Amino acid sequence: MRNKNILVGALAIAMAFTGIGITASNANASGTVITIWHNLGTTQNATAVQGLTDAYTKLHPDVTFKLVSQPADNYFALLQAAAISKKGPDMALMWTGLFALQYKSYLQNLKGTVAASALANVGSLNWSSPNFDTANGPYVMPFDRQFYIGFYNKAAFKKAGVAAVPANWTQLYAACTKLKSAGYTPIVYGNGGQSLGALYYPWKTLAISQSAKELPV
Repeated sequence: MRNKNILVGALAIAMAFTGIGITASNANASGTVITIWHNLGTTQNATAVQGLTDAYTKLHPDVTFKLVSQPADNYFALLQAAAISKKGPDMALMWTGLFALQYKSYLQNLKGTVAASALANVGSLNWSSPNFDTANGPYVMPFDRQFYIGFYNKAAFKKAGVAAVPANWTQLYAACTKLKSAGYTPIVYGNGGQSLGALYYPWKTLAISQSAKELPV
């Protein structure tokens, strides 16, 4: 790796994104080899990344990719350590939004690196740009979007004394308190088959809450 920065392109999740980072191309006599770290395990997203890189190599035979699956539990610690020691991958999957911005000192801003015309065709880049302003240039490039879908148990709501589905953060907190008092775990985060635990990830959730005062349900 010849560059200390990680240039990040992203896998997006709603207003908070997931990302892929790049440092520098490793050129040799047989072409360019780009190493990509990810924490996707054997999930559907890992299959998608493999398909995307295979398709790129088919169009550009001189460019090949080395996909490295890293453990999900301490993935970001490994990535940060690799960036600091200048031994990081050419690209690395990571979340975008506020999660990416906290690591911006290790990332390459895409302004001036990726063509302005290409950036103009990508939506929601403000969430991965300083001060949420795309004029400052994004640190990640999303290539898919996913959305939160919530479900609730009517019987549990009735037993806990929650009369209606929460429509804002205050109502949500109050409902969670009642549910917890009634013996329920108020919220469980489904991981959709990804290599993530069933817990909330505050940096992602905060990126969403920056854009809305009320919780959509």
